Amino acid sequence: MPGYRPIPTSITGDAADSARAAAALTKTGDPAGAATLLEEALAASLLVRREMPGWLCGRLAVLYRSLGRLEDEVHLLERYCESQSSDDARARFDARLSKARTLLARRRPKNDSVALASVREAIQRPRRPRPDVAPRHEPVDVDLPEADLERLTTLFALQSKESFDARLGEVLTLCSRDARSRGLALEVLVEGLRIAAGRATSLPESQRTERYSAALVELLALYFRED
Repeated sequence: MPGYRPIPTSITGDAADSARAAAALTKTGDPAGAATLLEEALAASLLVRREMPGWLCGRLAVLYRSLGRLEDEVHLLERYCESQSSDDARARFDARLSKARTLLARRRPKNDSVALASVREAIQRPRRPRPDVAPRHEPVDVDLPEADLERLTTLFALQSKESFDARLGEVLTLCSRDARSRGLALEVLVEGLRIAAGRATSLPESQRTERYSAALVELLALYFRED
């Protein structure tokens, strides 16, 4: 398996056997067949344990990337994060997940509404708590400029959906340009959206979730738009 050492002999069972068979298929030039074996191994593992095994998910994510199956990679890693009970385990694939999301967003045509819907489905599943229970970090915790966080907070607090929709593009454009000029990562902006949505306590949960989803898709389109 690319980038991974052989599975230790201490790991046994059907999932381990399938993973070893998948590694053999990869070496013989059949990554698609290897991915199928690992998917079956993961399904078998979930029958006996809710937490997804990192050693298996990591191997499957590598194969998905090599096959260009970026949506599957994002979905897999987000499911892994959601299944874990410890913060350390959830953070294991943070870098790979961030990169996969970036590659997925870049690959999507800007004016393809079907593609945007697919991005929304793949990315909006938060690996952290949903907006209604998002941690109330201070700006310094996410390195987001105070002015940008205030803009986002004011945007999400608007009572009228029409007002929110009308100002969404303007506010996100300002925040995205500011982030680029400061060299901030996309994850910082996404975290700002989470915080702003979490602070809009005057709105019902369903409305906050809907606004967060819409803002996330719009942010991706703006952040990766070519000049």
